[in-house]
Amino acid sequence: QFFLDIIEEVPNLKSVQDGSYLSIPACMHNELAQPELLQSVDLPFTKAQYHVCTDQQWTMHFDHFFPKTVENDKCQNFGRCTYYINYMALIHAITKASLTRTQCALRNQFNQLVWVPYTQSDHMWSTGKMNGSQWNVLPHGASGGGPVITINPACQRELITLCVFD
Repeated sequence: QFFLDIIEEVPNLKSVQDGSYLSIPACMHNELAQPELLQSVDLPFTKAQYHVCTDQQWTMHFDHFFPKTVENDKCQNFGRCTYYINYMALIHAITKASLTRTQCALRNQFNQLVWVPYTQSDHMWSTGKMNGSQWNVLPHGASGGGPVITINPACQRELITLCVFD
């Protein structure tokens, strides 16, 4: 569910009529919403901005996806995600020790991913132009803007590309 929610929440271009930045056809969302999608260096977008984050930033993104406490202020993206609603219900119902074990298991899976959206505490996706030399834009030479992606620091030597689906 986590992977489907991520791709279902990918932002649109300027408007809904313009379509999504996602290069996966809607009819393939369920089929491709698998861990392998986020374990690939081929980003499933028509355009993207990315950077390789630090270990601390990767942990911060994990904590945004899987917080240790129940939070009611997640308003954009997270609150619409089935995985997040279920996760919040779970952490509300389990003990602190169980939460620690759950987060450890989730973190092990999360650390196998190559990329995730560049989260902020209140939303999963950003598309504004990112400034700074650490940011790369795909396709190369495109103007800024597009989904903002963070790359797992364990994958810092990987060549990141875009992937188009037919």
